[in-house]
Amino acid sequence: MSVLGRLLRITFFCYILGGCLAAGIHISIVAGLVELAAVDKEDANSIGFIFGVIVNYLFQAFITFSSEVQYHLQQFPLFVGFAVIGLGINRFIFSFSIHELHVQYLIATAMAIGVVFLFNFTCNKLITFRRPGDTRPPPD
Repeated sequence: MSVLGRLLRITFFCYILGGCLAAGIHISIVAGLVELAAVDKEDANSIGFIFGVIVNYLFQAFITFSSEVQYHLQQFPLFVGFAVIGLGINRFIFSFSIHELHVQYLIATAMAIGVVFLFNFTCNKLITFRRPGDTRPPPD
């Protein structure tokens, strides 16, 4: 396997770790708000998603992509922009799963997270964490 292939696998593995941490926080918040605070499931999912995005950005920026502080003002808005698109995708999959497919809400949350994970990894690898003026993907 080429060096680039190994580095891409390392980046993807780190991205998965950060995503799992963010997903765990997301799901915990959803479960806590629904079960303990009687918050609407869809609203709880959105709140959990927001917290997951913040944790995920911090992990991906500092650990996965080793982003330099000077780029955060450009990267964070892109990350949040893709996250907002991801929130729309997440809400659609979540709502469709619980209302039309009658999937249990935590399983629907996990399904939505999985789809949005792939969308976000692609966008963030190719766009968000690319260095300004660099035509190559960000360093792994």
